Amino acid sequence: MKLRKILIPFVSSCAFASLTSSFHAQAIEIDDLYQAKVAYSGDNGGREKAYRQAFKQVLVKLAGSDFVNDSEELKKAINKPNAYLSEYRFDSQDEQTFLFANFESAKVDQLLQQVNAGIWGKHRPLVTVWMIDEQGSQRTLIDDSNEETKKQLQLWFNQRGIAVNFPIMDLTDAMAISYSDVWGRFEQSLLLASERYMAEAVLVLRISDSTLIDKADITSCGNNCQTSPLAGDWQLWSGDLNLANNKQGKDKDNLLQSLVLDVAENLHQQYSVIVSSDSDAYIDIEIANVTTMKDFVAVSDFFSNVSLVDDVVMIKVSGTKMLFRLHTKANVDAIMRALKLEQNLVVNQDPLVSQDTSEPVSFYWKG
Repeated sequence: MKLRKILIPFVSSCAFASLTSSFHAQAIEIDDLYQAKVAYSGDNGGREKAYRQAFKQVLVKLAGSDFVNDSEELKKAINKPNAYLSEYRFDSQDEQTFLFANFESAKVDQLLQQVNAGIWGKHRPLVTVWMIDEQGSQRTLIDDSNEETKKQLQLWFNQRGIAVNFPIMDLTDAMAISYSDVWGRFEQSLLLASERYMAEAVLVLRISDSTLIDKADITSCGNNCQTSPLAGDWQLWSGDLNLANNKQGKDKDNLLQSLVLDVAENLHQQYSVIVSSDSDAYIDIEIANVTTMKDFVAVSDFFSNVSLVDDVVMIKVSGTKMLFRLHTKANVDAIMRALKLEQNLVVNQDPLVSQDTSEPVSFYWKG
């Protein structure tokens, strides 16, 4: 993509617009979306099986498990992973052999575009996870020190290309949040307590063998019920997003994994983009706080590397504000979601001024 510039004088000024908040959460740039690690048995045909598993893992990170499992075209492609494989190696860890595989991003993207898959790009929200485990009358908050559970949750999230962190529950956290706040999923308390972790999203995971169980379901299933059924739910806040779901299960690990994958699938539906050569859209974006020639060059370079954008034209300069027109093959909502995840940008909105929907969307340049 090339940035075309209309010849307008660059003017420096000291004015800048106000920000809605001094806190700015961080999105994460995931660099291993086209890489996979899978166990390798060494059995006859095991190598090809490992290649297929690795390729499916990559496709799921990009296109979501629902789409990959339902697409006949992708099922056929998964059976021919060598066509997309760029490099691989085998390595042993803890007496287990693993295949580490890299796939060619351009070929994979082309495949997903051909089948009209919604692709979730490398800019993804960092998620702070507040997990509470209820066993009988005892509730345990899973914090950063719970190595076993934390490591397993991180593995499941990482397999879907999602970066997470956990509260450390030191004195600062203890003064800001209580177990009741987490169990009750009190949004404002959780959002405030999560600010120190600089996350773009806040997730509450709850699992229980008691109060979350639907008693009506236990009664109706009669002798087929387990003596200790489990239930779990999750709720996630990220900007305007407020997502939630619940599940039941017989095994804690399987139930937790099911909850994590459900969170990942819902996030994918929110942030994925279908890129089509048939679509054609424009959006005007204002960038404020461009005060030096260095800022101007940085903004130009930034837009030249934004995914989903084919072409950019700078159409106006006013003091420290620049107006750009972006041309994209994706929908406008997808572009806005992508820009809001960029660390260099903060939505520039004065809370004392009513917003005119006809005006271009404005961002403050952090550099």
